Amino acid sequence: MKMKKIAVCAALFCTATNLFAFDDQDSVPKNKNTESAVVKSLRSESSKLDSRLIKLMSGDQVSVVIVNGKVQVRAFPAGDIGVLVSELREVGATKTKIRGKYLTSWVPVSKLGHVAKVDSLKYATAIDSGSGNAQSWKRYITSQQPTGKVVSQGDRAMLADNVRKHLGLTGKGIKIGIVSDSFNSLGNAEKSVKDGDLPGLNNPNGYTLPVNVLKEGPSNNNDEGRAMAEIIHDVAPDAEIYFYSARYGLEDFADGIRQLAAAGCDIIVDDWFYFAEPAFQDGIINQAIDEVTENGVLYFTAAGNFGNNAYDSPFVDSGVDMGGEFGRMHDFQNGHQETVTLFDGSEHTISSIPIVLQPGDTTGLYLYWDDPSILANANGDFPDGDMSIILIGDRNGKRMPVSWSVIDNTRSGVPAESNSYQNQTNQPLNLSIAIGLVRGNAPRGIKFINFAKNFGFAPFSGALVGHANAEGAFTIGSVNYWNTPQFGNQLRAAGYSSVGGATPILLDPTGNPTAPIFRNKPDLMGPDFANTSFFGNGDADNDGFPNFDGTSAAAPHVAAAAALILEKYGPLSRETVWNALTTTALDMGSDGFDFSTGHGFVQIDAAVASLDDKPSVYRLELFDQTSGNLIQTLFDGDDIDLTSQSKDINVNVRALVNNGKNNDSVNGVRLGISGSEYFYRFDSSPTYTLFEDSDEVGLLSGNYFLTSKLSVPGVYTPFDFYSFSFVKNEK
Repeated sequence: MKMKKIAVCAALFCTATNLFAFDDQDSVPKNKNTESAVVKSLRSESSKLDSRLIKLMSGDQVSVVIVNGKVQVRAFPAGDIGVLVSELREVGATKTKIRGKYLTSWVPVSKLGHVAKVDSLKYATAIDSGSGNAQSWKRYITSQQPTGKVVSQGDRAMLADNVRKHLGLTGKGIKIGIVSDSFNSLGNAEKSVKDGDLPGLNNPNGYTLPVNVLKEGPSNNNDEGRAMAEIIHDVAPDAEIYFYSARYGLEDFADGIRQLAAAGCDIIVDDWFYFAEPAFQDGIINQAIDEVTENGVLYFTAAGNFGNNAYDSPFVDSGVDMGGEFGRMHDFQNGHQETVTLFDGSEHTISSIPIVLQPGDTTGLYLYWDDPSILANANGDFPDGDMSIILIGDRNGKRMPVSWSVIDNTRSGVPAESNSYQNQTNQPLNLSIAIGLVRGNAPRGIKFINFAKNFGFAPFSGALVGHANAEGAFTIGSVNYWNTPQFGNQLRAAGYSSVGGATPILLDPTGNPTAPIFRNKPDLMGPDFANTSFFGNGDADNDGFPNFDGTSAAAPHVAAAAALILEKYGPLSRETVWNALTTTALDMGSDGFDFSTGHGFVQIDAAVASLDDKPSVYRLELFDQTSGNLIQTLFDGDDIDLTSQSKDINVNVRALVNNGKNNDSVNGVRLGISGSEYFYRFDSSPTYTLFEDSDEVGLLSGNYFLTSKLSVPGVYTPFDFYSFSFVKNEK
């Protein structure tokens, strides 16, 4: 059988800039992904290097991180790994770390030709720099100058402001670590501090503990980590923030998690992922998460932004073998077949999935299967199988392969393939996706994800994979902040928020087969599309500030909310915090847990109250008694404007009550209101509303005082005293 061309199993798809860099594939002429003659010559001379390293040698543009003229590689020894360390140092390699059966190192791009001739080297691959879970990004520049602190709307959506207002919780004494691309690569962090959007020495609000940067990202990054820090500072302004860049490979990502834990972080949150992370096995990042959470750290991660734009199945042999780099073809069992002509003129009728690629669009396909990965066990077995993901298109009046992956997985150590293909015409292209098993046994599980814009095939299954599926993580999906009750709308998950439940763990960390393990992910939903001072995709809500969208924004909201819990109650187990957050979350979708919205949308005031020893009134709400719809949550000093409501609205006030950890019985709530037009007291049983008869409510105006007292057996416990005013409804 013809051996496949050798390429690295790591590809960068940066959602933040809509840039794909899946370089490990072949394609027919007239596509920009076609290899130059120089690259082909170098490939034949440098079989120890993967395709991206070869392209760097030729001067081609490759999306890998280069620092001071050096590129990070994953190198496999032909014999003694100690000899390889020494020989790589002789050609200028630095920061070399032995990882088991392989090592990671930074080597000069100018010396890659020398690296290819190192006798002790068997194979070397470029290390991917990963991608964030911001749905989209652009650096935001506006003529409008901020007049004060920029506040995330997610703070109100989760009712964290209610917790700070009534309980005085600010995250004081809690350390939160962030793992993302960069913190101050753009160089504007000091302005965020001076504006009050970040803590630091010149913060005008007294939050003077600066962010601790353990490792900064490469230059010219997006500072997505700083945007996450701004969100955390909005929700938990007294929390001490740490940062570690995720841009230096999976291995360093896992190291960074442990370093943040060693620095004393109580909570860690990331929004980064690597396409080479195992899908059917707990990789090294998953293992690092589980390790620190077992030692008391709370870990939060973004679910991802790929919805259910994926396909899952066991490998089904169609009986068709196209040979060479394509192999035995998978049967999708979808009823779609087509005849494909190969370059030798042979014809094969295969099963495929039809798609439509619009002008200028690029596919972003990544294929996974359940072979062992060295990115789960550096001392374990390499993949037994080698697969290919193929795009079929029209050429010379026939259906032919137009792009296919060329990774030799048995050498790269990672069971994953990538394929990108750009439509450079001005017409839509009718393409098809096919999957082939080049060598090895039929996998129990295969999965491909379209990490690009949806290009026409119906969604199949959840796209939540990698460390978002880690057992110890709180995995957070996203809800646009305006689709929450606090902003007058019903809860609805963002369409891009990754769905779980489709991809079981089929291998243990050592690489041995195990019974399928399905994990209930995501855990919770948090708000996104929130304001930051500089980071986001335009100004979606027209308030003068950019909106940070995607699960990258949702995860730090919920992580910071958890800091308020830890401040009040001290160190708590993951199980205790998980129960508090999940049992008080607002349910979404089907009753109880579901794989689209988890346990629901976080309500941090309810979560905090649920852990209290005593019962409490944790929220007062103004609502329309006729419809039951929330008008607004009540805060001391509120100016309640009813002019936007219909004239027949029946205004009422309700108290939300928690029975406390000991589940004490609550007899009722005494609510009182007094003011320029009204005086009323009512001892209420559930639903704890101020007015017993809606006909008594009327249209209120003027200034009022509101009190609430909680009745537990024989005792009234005061809750709070409010002053507020109504703007009369004149309709």
